[in-house]
Amino acid sequence: ALRGVSADARPSFNGPTFRCRDGGAEMPSARVNDDYCDCLDGSDEPGTSACALGAFYCANVGFKPRVLPASRVDDGICDCCDGSDESVAGTCQDACEAQGAAFRAAAAERAAAVERGLAARREYVAKYASAKGGWASEVAEKKTALEEAKASEAALKEQKEAAEVVERAMQDEERKRKEVEEAARAAAEAERRAAEEAALNATRALLERCTAEVSPDPEALAACPPPTEAEPAAEEENSLFGDDDDEDSGDAAAAEAEGGGEAAGEAAGSGTEAAGLEHAFDERLSTAQREA
Repeated sequence: ALRGVSADARPSFNGPTFRCRDGGAEMPSARVNDDYCDCLDGSDEPGTSACALGAFYCANVGFKPRVLPASRVDDGICDCCDGSDESVAGTCQDACEAQGAAFRAAAAERAAAVERGLAARREYVAKYASAKGGWASEVAEKKTALEEAKASEAALKEQKEAAEVVERAMQDEERKRKEVEEAARAAAEAERRAAEEAALNATRALLERCTAEVSPDPEALAACPPPTEAEPAAEEENSLFGDDDDEDSGDAAAAEAEGGGEAAGEAAGSGTEAAGLEHAFDERLSTAQREA
């Protein structure tokens, strides 16, 4: 067999002549593998290292064939597992059967791993197919529950808005009621103050009239109301509207009224002024009657 040539390429070397594969020179077959490069593509030297572009074919029976650059032929290194790239006998041992067996064992292990993966995939696919129906039912139930929850939320929202409307109406009604009550209290207070003011003014007018009408004539004194029985008449040098004790009492009453609030203070002040006028009126009337 021709060294470095594959079985498929051997027919081109069997004739009396050989033509380069690039279609160039044609030569006698005896010039093939003569360790001289005649073809530019190095095709005439498939079994030597004479051509830089040459290629050496390793048959590697029992393992995978291999093609080497021509520069690796007869370089003392076993590149082909069958040792065909080294022509010196004993340089290389044929290790293709062992390498092929190891390669086939690794390939078988890889194939077994792939088969286990495919088996697991088939199992997962079967489980998915059986569970898919249940998932679809569960998804439908959850969608129904979601729609019901949305409807319930919408109803609760409407109820909340209606309750807020009612609450606002009640708050407005309560506010108006308080405003009416406050207005009524203010009116009553104003009416009470007006009545007290009128009574005070009447007392003042009566005091002025009776004081102006005081005379020794008993008939003129009869037109004025009688003095109240209580305290003795004050000294003439005392003030017309009460002595120092009365002023102290009025100051205490005013302080107490101020602590009780503005409305109560005004009422107490009016009452104190009326009492003072009445007391002064009684004193002056008593004095006038004694003089008469």
